Amino acid sequence: CNILIAGGSGSGKTTLLNALTMFIPHYERVITIEDTLELNFDFLKNWVALEANPSLTERAEGIDMQVLVENSLRMRPDRVIVGEVRGREAETLFVAMDIGLNGSMGTIHSNNAKETTIRLCSEPMNLPVRMFPLLDLIVVMNRHYDKNRGLVRRVTEVGEVAGLEGDVVQMGQIYRWNARTDTISRTEYPILLTEKIGRRCGLTKRQVDMEIVKRKLVLEAMLKKGIRMKNDVIAIFQEYHRDPDSLLSKLGIRETGPANRPPRD
Repeated sequence: CNILIAGGSGSGKTTLLNALTMFIPHYERVITIEDTLELNFDFLKNWVALEANPSLTERAEGIDMQVLVENSLRMRPDRVIVGEVRGREAETLFVAMDIGLNGSMGTIHSNNAKETTIRLCSEPMNLPVRMFPLLDLIVVMNRHYDKNRGLVRRVTEVGEVAGLEGDVVQMGQIYRWNARTDTISRTEYPILLTEKIGRRCGLTKRQVDMEIVKRKLVLEAMLKKGIRMKNDVIAIFQEYHRDPDSLLSKLGIRETGPANRPPRD
């Protein structure tokens, strides 16, 4: 799905983006565009990193983010990832989503999902509101001070783009962080994304739900076994893409148990 990670400076946006890309199959061709190189996807065989080169003099013409995003679409990527969306490149990123580059991602400075919609549709990005439904999720990061642990970074909100009502973006907050318990939980807002993924992949909602259950069990098994190092995590994810049933067996997971089955359609 297409994701934007929002948050303030130092909230952990790029760190989360780096973590999410570990789920990408190693054979995909991924183009990253940044003004300062911070993303590291060296585990991907077909990763191409592009860095903006602004003009240092009045006469010299630099290469800005917009030019790089436009040119990345000619490089036959499977997905495009923009390190930080600031200006006109926002619309080109959404064009990438529109031409079928599902799984495109980026980060943006914003404090919550609603503010993100306003920023994208205002100067200097000026994203046409009709393009907004191409985005699936807005994940919001924030920094908080904990008296015992000091400064901590948390995903505080996950917003799902539900569509348009006139010229107004309809946004549903599907996950919300609880500061008292330091946990993030599902809200009562219905999730539409599973059906959208099903349409894209030719799967029923139940099949998508079963796939989510499998991946959840893998993550829980990794946590239980203390698998946290980057290379080990990547190896697990790539093995899952190659042969999920073999990996589930290796981790001792029986995904067909009644407690793990999603409700019927």
